[in-house]
Amino acid sequence: MVFRTVHESGSVSLADILPEVNRYRRHAVTVLKTCSSHLFAGSDEGAFAWLTLNYLLGVLGEDGGDTMAAIDLGGGSVQEAFALTDAQAKVAPDPLYVTKLKGGGKEYSVYVHR
Repeated sequence: MVFRTVHESGSVSLADILPEVNRYRRHAVTVLKTCSSHLFAGSDEGAFAWLTLNYLLGVLGEDGGDTMAAIDLGGGSVQEAFALTDAQAKVAPDPLYVTKLKGGGKEYSVYVHR
């Protein structure tokens, strides 16, 4: 179960929401009872969008140049993610933006800007 990023506002905070999500999940249909719920950072959201898009296109396991970039325009944030060659990953402007992902039997260096 994936929930979009929630910004703290007023009397509602992330700490209030997650226990409610887990309470609902425990009382939901059986398939949800085997899942867990957690929050993840915007960079992870962009990386998972890239992985999902390229999985659905059937291009994982091929050369990184054959994958598609993903742009997630949502709520209060935008994430842009695309595969890098090994040489590009080594000279990325900020190594903190490079995420390693595995898919289709291959490891990818994915640049995720948020």
